[in-house]
Amino acid sequence: MTGFEYVLPVIRGIQAEQEYYVSMCPLGILPKLFPLPIQNIDPEKRTQRQINKGRLPKMTNYIVDNPQDYVFSAITATIDADTTFKPLGEVAEERKLGRLRIPMDGNLMIHDGLHRRLALEMALRKNPQLRHETIPLILYINTRLERSQQIFCDLNRWGVRLSSTLTLLYDHREIGK
Repeated sequence: MTGFEYVLPVIRGIQAEQEYYVSMCPLGILPKLFPLPIQNIDPEKRTQRQINKGRLPKMTNYIVDNPQDYVFSAITATIDADTTFKPLGEVAEERKLGRLRIPMDGNLMIHDGLHRRLALEMALRKNPQLRHETIPLILYINTRLERSQQIFCDLNRWGVRLSSTLTLLYDHREIGK
């Protein structure tokens, strides 16, 4: 351990009898918190999909072209490190609010939202003012390889692509027409 750490304001929750945390991450620090994954790792040692660079320009343009009304869902990640949660207080809801300390030499891995993270970084280059905006992070703690792979699998198992009919019906942007 290096002694240096990230300190994030978080809300603590319980899911499957395990603690997890939600934080609002400024877009400007997102690339620092989640460096790019190594792409030439054997699939059995990975915990996420390969990057599809073809998806990034459209996602980036969506953000840049819609700075007043783009919407991205949370980024879900795991932390393979010994973290410390310090609650704001000891009374009721104060025990759920606090600060999560994460060693900087810990391994933070995105399991849902890798392409969003990359598109946001590209959008920041085009519009630096976005650095002050935030995206939710959902953080699962002390996950080793097998658990991280299972989280990735579970998160991606149930996603259903929106039908083209609903896309046409609900998309009110000019790019969707």
